[in-house]
Amino acid sequence: MDNEEFYLGKRGALYLRRQNGSLSRFGIRVRSDGTIKVFDHLTRKWHALPEVIPDRSGEPIRFRVERVTE
Repeated sequence: MDNEEFYLGKRGALYLRRQNGSLSRFGIRVRSDGTIKVFDHLTRKWHALPEVIPDRSGEPIRFRVERVTE
């Protein structure tokens, strides 16, 4: 997932900007322990979102991402 970033788009849609510049939409799940996971419908993989980082320039919210293995 190097050089790939998640964005919160309009109306709460979550997108991933891939290395090739394309955008993918994701499903979001909040677990009972408070962690947030997102499902990539293209690759059919789950990812954790451990930290939310707001961008002060007014750009969409960005997330640091780490792979979740289950």
